[in-house]
Amino acid sequence: NNDKSIPDDIITLSSSLPSHFDSRVKWPECSNFYFPHNNQGGCGSCWAVSATNALEIKACIKHPKNQLNKLSSYNLVRCAHDNDGCHGGTLHLPWLYFK
Repeated sequence: NNDKSIPDDIITLSSSLPSHFDSRVKWPECSNFYFPHNNQGGCGSCWAVSATNALEIKACIKHPKNQLNKLSSYNLVRCAHDNDGCHGGTLHLPWLYFK
């Protein structure tokens, strides 16, 4: 399937969002997954860095006792061919890649 649109089940909207939210306070056991910015050099891989970090945190929140190893954003850039590697990508496709 070459459809690059965002599936409806990934988009969640809420009309009751709080004015302030700090996930490090809500889930302190996952604070080791908040990494500083990565130096991408000349590679536009922010989509891969953001997607892997979000997936790591989501896995920690769901299974806080089973700490996941850090996922590789480099792996996404090189191997997830639905995106455009160093030329950019979308955030939902890596979720499908890791699925």
